[in-house]
Amino acid sequence: MRFAENTQRKTLHDFIGDVCEPGAIIHTDGKKEYQGINGLGYKHIVTVMKNEDDPAHVEMPACHRVASLVKRWLLGTQRWSEVNTP
Repeated sequence: MRFAENTQRKTLHDFIGDVCEPGAIIHTDGKKEYQGINGLGYKHIVTVMKNEDDPAHVEMPACHRVASLVKRWLLGTQRWSEVNTP
C-alpha cells in the first residue's frame, strides 16, 4: 500500500505505473480519472457497485479483506505502543 497525494488522473496513472507490472490487470471502480489505463499497457476492468444487487463485500471480497486486515493491524500497533510505552 502507498498513499496517493490526490485522485487526479495523472497522479493515479503515475501511481499505477510505479506499482504495477506492464500487462497487469487493473481492477477499479467507475471513477473517470482511471480512463486511459488501457493505453498505458494494462488491461483495465471496471466494476461499478451502485448498479449491483450484491453488496460490495460479495462482489469484491479481496478488497474488503485487505481493508479489514489493515484496520486490525493498525489497532494492534496502537495498542502495542500504548502497552509498551515507558
